[in-house]
Amino acid sequence: MLYINNTLRRFWSLLRSFRRFGRTFWKEKPKTKKNMRRKKGRLVKFTEEKNNEILNYNNQLAHLQTQLEKAQSVAVKWESQWTHIQNTAAKKTLLLGRIKMATHNLFMLVNRHLKQNTVIELTEKQLEKIQVFIQDLTQITNEIKRTETAATNATSAMS
Repeated sequence: MLYINNTLRRFWSLLRSFRRFGRTFWKEKPKTKKNMRRKKGRLVKFTEEKNNEILNYNNQLAHLQTQLEKAQSVAVKWESQWTHIQNTAAKKTLLLGRIKMATHNLFMLVNRHLKQNTVIELTEKQLEKIQVFIQDLTQITNEIKRTETAATNATSAMS
């Protein structure tokens, strides 16, 4: 009997707990639904905000990508320009080297012809000596031509 009484007390206790839980559950269910709707609304709003942020970042990324491509295009243009300048400078350096060699060779020929052993390192000074030599030769050649012309004229006048 004691067992039955304990079981009945336990049963009534459980029934009261179940009824309390049921009343609480049914009262809180609308709150929970409302709470869920509110949370769902906040989630949707949050998701939209984050999607908008992502779109903004994608737009910024696209803009930056465009700027990068333009910068790379300009860089290629200037690299090409720089290569052209370097090639031109190399050609000019080679030409200058050839001119200096030719000047030195002419200077050595002038020295040999004048039977001199002067050493002049500066190309400008070598060119000055070559110029003086050419002017002297031109003067000598002009005098010879005048003399030949005068001799030819004199011979023609005698005939």
